Amino acid sequence: MNYLVVFDGIIAFVGVCLVFSGIQMKKTGEPSTLLVSQEEISKCKNKEKFILAVYKKMLAFGFVLLLFGMISLLNDLFFHIGRIYDVARLVFLIVCFFALSRIREDRERYF
Repeated sequence: MNYLVVFDGIIAFVGVCLVFSGIQMKKTGEPSTLLVSQEEISKCKNKEKFILAVYKKMLAFGFVLLLFGMISLLNDLFFHIGRIYDVARLVFLIVCFFALSRIREDRERYF
């Protein structure tokens, strides 16, 4: 069994979870428990501003994870696209670094 296929599926699934969690966070006005523990939510200085600061970043990061997971899954199962996959992997790593650092900064600012 090719374990990379499982890993690719997990990446895509986490992307879907981030997108749905971001949408749910925007609808309910409560921070997502993917970002903040239940105990910390009560310590939030300003929930609305935190959600506005993190919402678009969560959606963008989720879509990138979903897209990369699907590209990687297709690469492992059907195609071997070589250079295009290398570029996608590089973009994925860069987006992960920037998205996670920005979300961490926002989390520290409001909690």
